[in-house]
Amino acid sequence: MKKIEEKILSIFKSKTCNRKDYWCFFGILILVMMGLIILGYLFNKLYKYGFNQSRYWFFLGYFYLTLSIIMQIKRLRDANISPHILWLHLLRLFNLRILNFLLDLLLMILLLLPSQKTSTTNIYKDGK
Repeated sequence: MKKIEEKILSIFKSKTCNRKDYWCFFGILILVMMGLIILGYLFNKLYKYGFNQSRYWFFLGYFYLTLSIIMQIKRLRDANISPHILWLHLLRLFNLRILNFLLDLLLMILLLLPSQKTSTTNIYKDGK
């Protein structure tokens, strides 16, 4: 368990995230989210009058969205793609199904691209 925690912390400390780490992180995140969803349903059944369900789902969604965007930025940086392309998520506000599908497809393709090494070649011969 300690090794998993160290791996997750190392992913958050770095500026980039390779494909393996990205998908492992999302596998763990999905398992945690499923556990929290089940916990939310149990709390709703047990404490019907003392549990604010709408606030719980809001914070759960916000938590998932925040971690998702952070990891997408790290993954796109590792693939040497500008993370500004994630601003396309704002197109979801128009709620067009075909547009959302194409956006998801584009993002999935970009996240599956291999890591790129940054160029270390010095193009200046005189060292300027």
